[in-house]
Amino acid sequence: MYNLLFIGDSNVYIFNYFRKFGAKIVKFKGAPIKGLVNKNDNYRALISNIKRFKPDHIFLIFGVVDLNFYYYFKKYKENKKNIFEDIKTYVKDYVKMVSELDVKNKYILGILPSPIKDKYFRDTLVGYGILTEEEVKNVTDDDIMMVNRNKRIEQINNILKTECEKYNINLCDIFPFTTKKYKLRKLFSLGTYSRLNIHHRYEYLLIIFINSCLSFLTKDKDMNIIINDLEKIFNDYISDRIYDKEELTKEEKDKLYEKTKFDKEKIINFIKKKIIL
Repeated sequence: MYNLLFIGDSNVYIFNYFRKFGAKIVKFKGAPIKGLVNKNDNYRALISNIKRFKPDHIFLIFGVVDLNFYYYFKKYKENKKNIFEDIKTYVKDYVKMVSELDVKNKYILGILPSPIKDKYFRDTLVGYGILTEEEVKNVTDDDIMMVNRNKRIEQINNILKTECEKYNINLCDIFPFTTKKYKLRKLFSLGTYSRLNIHHRYEYLLIIFINSCLSFLTKDKDMNIIINDLEKIFNDYISDRIYDKEELTKEEKDKLYEKTKFDKEKIINFIKKKIIL
């Protein structure tokens, strides 16, 4: 049994399934890479958790906050210049910091694509408290576009790749599997019932992780059993979310559930076409 520690922003919950294999999951809500590099409270908590759990494998998933929120906060609230160039610089420092952690096997998980449609992204920035309704009017259309948002993410993931190779750190980047021409593949979007949600379909993403760079964690497991487990988890989750919507009729809820529920055949076909094990 591996001694696993998954640690990151809210996207770390993608890996909740590994709890059944004894993994520890630690979430730092709304945590950017920038804070870790500056040795803030989250960094000290990271070190504390390593000392506490003594993992032989650590997986870090950060960066979504930096490129979806921090970038816009600095550029449009504080009027800072060259924010993206600053992010490029401290991402390199982040990899160096990870290389110094006292853990045998280190994995950096690539930044996931930005899932919000262009027409809702300004509302997301306001909804998450990044900008006010007045400030968000100054955000340019170029900065709003999903294509440009995800191009920035791809650039940072490429820097992560280069730096991870330098320090012999494992990089797990599933960005190429989840996008097409820098648009998020519908398979991974939660937008059908949560248009402003910055997250993705966690169970689908986990299957892609398991079938690529994290396959060693489940090498002795039946993939069909794992998919069935994740199907139940996902359908229970969206069922709760949908049937709590008081504004919808029972018929509307049933229709939305059928549209959104886990599509086992679709994900299996996607795996066959896109990922070579």
